[in-house]
Amino acid sequence: CMGIAIGDVSGKGMPAALLMSNLQASLHGQVIHPSSVAQVVGLVNDLMVASTDSHMFATFFYGLLDTVAATFTSTNAGHNPPMLLRADGSMETLNAGGLLLGMLAHQEYKQKTVSLDPGDVVVLYTDGITEAVGPGIDEDDIDAMFGEEALEEVLRSSSHLPAVGIKEAILDAVSRHTEGVAQSDDITLVVIRRQG
Repeated sequence: CMGIAIGDVSGKGMPAALLMSNLQASLHGQVIHPSSVAQVVGLVNDLMVASTDSHMFATFFYGLLDTVAATFTSTNAGHNPPMLLRADGSMETLNAGGLLLGMLAHQEYKQKTVSLDPGDVVVLYTDGITEAVGPGIDEDDIDAMFGEEALEEVLRSSSHLPAVGIKEAILDAVSRHTEGVAQSDDITLVVIRRQG
């Protein structure tokens, strides 16, 4: 099994970096204990609430990929729901979970297990991808953002490629959309593809 996590913290600069370090350390400290994915995220949340300021928070997604059973069990704590494109063309989002991390202690999180069939693709991403805007465009204009629909289109058109090819296709599309404008937010992308 392989743990896969992605997150995004509030704020910028040193406070945000410290919050992310805290989140990483909390996750590493919890995954060594036998617990469900949802329990791990719940414990990480409690640690975040106890050790951070009340105005700091993080979106977070954690999943456990079982490469033998070909399953992916995940919990989403307020993060952009990863996209699961099935080989048959159907699309799902992985949004089972609960409140983002660091807001309230003793939260219960839900988890979901999906089977991954040959050709299925899972894309985890941060909002630096979907909220990327082009040059000379108001960054608060939702229509100017790259958006989830564009991400889905690129995923569908590149889903026949290996995971690294899908990743490159998405990053290239975002780069074309922004036309060389310096990115305003962090971009993180994880692609999982089951071989056919």
